[in-house]
This record gives sequence, structure tokens and C-alpha cells, in this order.
Amino acid sequence: MVKIASPATTHYGPPIASHNGLKVQVCFQCGYKHLAPLPNPDTITRFYADPDGFYKDAEQMFRIDANHHHMGLWDPLYRWETTQLFTHLGPATRIIDLGAGTGWFVKWWADNIGRAVGVEPSPVARSNSPVPARLFPTLPESARKFAGGNPVYLRARLVLEHLVDPVGFLKEAVGIPQRVKGIIVTTPNEWNPLQDRIVKRDGVGNWFIDKTHINYFDKQGLGVVLREAGFEPLGWYATHPLELWQLAGFKYIGDDQKGQRVHLARLNLEKRLGRVAFGLYKILFDRLGWGREIICVAKLRDTI
Repeated sequence: MVKIASPATTHYGPPIASHNGLKVQVCFQCGYKHLAPLPNPDTITRFYADPDGFYKDAEQMFRIDANHHHMGLWDPLYRWETTQLFTHLGPATRIIDLGAGTGWFVKWWADNIGRAVGVEPSPVARSNSPVPARLFPTLPESARKFAGGNPVYLRARLVLEHLVDPVGFLKEAVGIPQRVKGIIVTTPNEWNPLQDRIVKRDGVGNWFIDKTHINYFDKQGLGVVLREAGFEPLGWYATHPLELWQLAGFKYIGDDQKGQRVHLARLNLEKRLGRVAFGLYKILFDRLGWGREIICVAKLRDTI
């Protein structure tokens, strides 16, 4: 299972929001927002490795996701991520996907770029993977598949928000024997202007606060985590501003079927527009702070 380092012993700062008995604070110790109190790290580690944990009853989600991949709907995002890695960090052909889920990105990279392995603690996710032999429950097991000194990229998509100590997690990742060139990280963009407007006007409360969602990043908070772990951010981007659908009257929050339709519409848009869509997302993020998720490409200090 993925090792999660112990959190800092002292957390202090004002509360910012609550939902269903959970509280989020602006933590001056950590430099970003997180649940208060923080959950026990061992409990979280067991939860993600437990078949009845994070991916319990996820079969339908796996089927939908597999269908979207077979349709090529995720290809534009994967190509765009690869372009940003090459642009900011220089070319490399090996990557470790931290928190790989069912491993579709690992498969895509192996089919199109070079060698890829994934770290995924959940046996349920690994058993539903198209490339189960490329997924491993721990980082050391994954890293051992890359012998030699050729550099590697790291990828962490929608992972850091679920960890008690994201800085410790990233430090462990850069401690592998292989030379790490850098990382591409994606996290939810919390309390962005659109999300804030929904909270204040739609009566849904802070719906995004959840017991599995420990950290609540914005650009500044994610930058703190990356720098503390030894990285230097080079490029900031964002994904589709999904909240626009809710504000436009397509009330998907709390409605899984509508949420799936919104997600599919986003994927179809990106397939049709390609890199134009991601360029538009960057403009909206840079000028307005919009975007459901933040993406950062960062180099490991003293590299490149």
C-alpha cells in the first residue's frame, strides 16, 4: 500500500467552511486548507487498500470509464498532458503514475510514448485494469520496474487531496533511485469563483467537502506543497469549468445521471476542439480563476 507520512503535529488557523459535520480550516502550519481535525494516516492508508474502501461498488463507474477510453475521449487530455511535460521538462519516455486507478493513462502512455507503470493501492482498481501487470500497490515496487539511470516523469492526478501528508508523499516519490525530471499534478480547484457562487446562490452548501477529500487546494496552496516537496512550478493550467453547467440551470450536483452527462459533454468537447479547448481553459483560469481542477507542471529543483 502507499506509504503516507505522518502529518505535522500542530495545525492552527481559522475554520473556513463545514458540511455534514466535517470542518475545513485554513491551516497556517501547512499553508493550505484541510479537514480539521485531520484523520488518522493509518486509517486512510487502510481505506484505500481495502476492497470495501474507496472503490467499493465501483463496477458501474469502471464500465463507464472503460467505455469512454475505448471511444478515445480521454486521448486529448493525455496528449495535452504529455505536450506540457515535454515543453516544460524536456522529453523522457518513462513515467510513474501515482494513484493510477484502473491504469488507463498507464496503458495510453505505454501504447503511444514509452514505458509506464502505476502505483495503485486498491486491489479492486488493479483487478479492473486493462494493464494489471503494470500496476503495483507500492511506489518501490513500481520504481523497481525502471532499472537504469534514464529519467522519469511523475504524474499525480486527483491524488494529493486524499492524503494526510501530501508533502511527505511527494518527497517519498522523488526519493526513488531513478532521476526524476519533474511532475504533472492535478487537484480540484476549490473555492474558485464559480464554485463560491454556487455555494452562495444554489442552496447546495459546501457539497464538495467529504471525508475522503482531506485537502482543499487553490493555486497558492498547491504551490506551497510542491515547493515544500522540492519542486519548482513552471506552468499552471486548469480543466473544464464544470460549475458553469450548474449555474446555467443544468443542476447536476447531487444527481449522478446528470453529472455523468455533463462529464461526457466535457469529454466530447475536448475531443472535438483538441488543444483549443485546453488553451481556452488556461485563459479562463489565468484571467478569472475558473476551472474545476488545477494542473501544474513542476520541475524537481537542480534538474533540467
